[in-house]
Amino acid sequence: MHIQSRAAMIVFNFVIGVLAALATWIQFFSFGNDAWRLLATWVALIAAIYYILNATAVLFSKRRIIGLELCPVLQGGLIVAGITLLLIRIVCYAMDSYLPSAGLNFLLIDLILPLFMIMSWVMFSIKGKWRVHDPFYWLAMLTAYFCAILASGEFMPRSARMIYPYEFLNYPSIGIDTMLWWLAIFAAVILIVGYIFWILDFTLSGKLSKCIVLPKIKTVVIEEEVEDEESEPEVVEKPEEKPVKLVTTGSRNLPVIRAQAAKKAPTKPSSTQAKKTDQKSTPTSSNSSQSKTSDTKKSSSKTEKPTKNTQTTANTAPVRIIAKINIADEKPTSEKPEQNTTPTSQTTKRQSEKAQTDKPQNSQLSTNKKSTNTSKREAKEEKS
Repeated sequence: MHIQSRAAMIVFNFVIGVLAALATWIQFFSFGNDAWRLLATWVALIAAIYYILNATAVLFSKRRIIGLELCPVLQGGLIVAGITLLLIRIVCYAMDSYLPSAGLNFLLIDLILPLFMIMSWVMFSIKGKWRVHDPFYWLAMLTAYFCAILASGEFMPRSARMIYPYEFLNYPSIGIDTMLWWLAIFAAVILIVGYIFWILDFTLSGKLSKCIVLPKIKTVVIEEEVEDEESEPEVVEKPEEKPVKLVTTGSRNLPVIRAQAAKKAPTKPSSTQAKKTDQKSTPTSSNSSQSKTSDTKKSSSKTEKPTKNTQTTANTAPVRIIAKINIADEKPTSEKPEQNTTPTSQTTKRQSEKAQTDKPQNSQLSTNKKSTNTSKREAKEEKS
């Protein structure tokens, strides 16, 4: 999370470098060679070199990623050192001791430079480059400075101006134990400030969200079917009509007939009654009636076969429906053969009795056929 503007980054880094160089020149102009023993001089000098080099690297290397620092560890050390300078000033005021400063230069080094360095890191630097142990490196930089001052102070003449530039380092006057207590306090404060900045860097980089493991929550989705208002009407299928068995009486030669439905199959007069009216076309009609009756006999019952001597007569009674029985509800017949033989025996007896009575009628029909055939032949011969 940073501003990806190359020009803005270059300008801001150059401004920090120029301000740090100006503060360094003021320090040497005010204190001369003794300025090397001041922490503010070292912080301003290192900041001027680092930020000017960083700006030139971004300016001349166009392939360089915007926001990538030359040395992130050194950048963090400079920020912590600027905050340490402000802390030293507060401690010196508390001890009512002398603090070397050149006029308003302390505002530039102790306030403006640390504030600008923090702004540069927040706005233009890529976050997440600082490691967990980097605050100890920052502490080591300041510890090296304190050790250098203590070690060099033994070899300086007593008439020197700034043997111990800060009062808490003057162990001959305050004691070693007091100096160590102050150094311990400074070390703790530096580590606390360093880890505060490291946590900010870690959170702004977006790595904190990856490390936090949230509890898994199971979600149950219940889907409900919503009926459409403009839905198509449901098609209601009509039940199939079951076949019906029609039991007929009134004739001795007609067996049980199967029909689809009583409404669709109304009773009609038999074909033999209509054939009585036309006596002239008796031969042809009798042949068709015999074929029709034979077809009805075949479709009526497969198990029962009519005898050869049985023939339908012209004097049959009309059909009357007695009862309707659903065929689908019938169970397979597993009756004894004696029960099936009783109706068939009765029908055969009736057919045999009718056959005897119909013999003279059949003889008359045959004579009529012969007479009509002879008359047709004679008419043809006369025409020829």
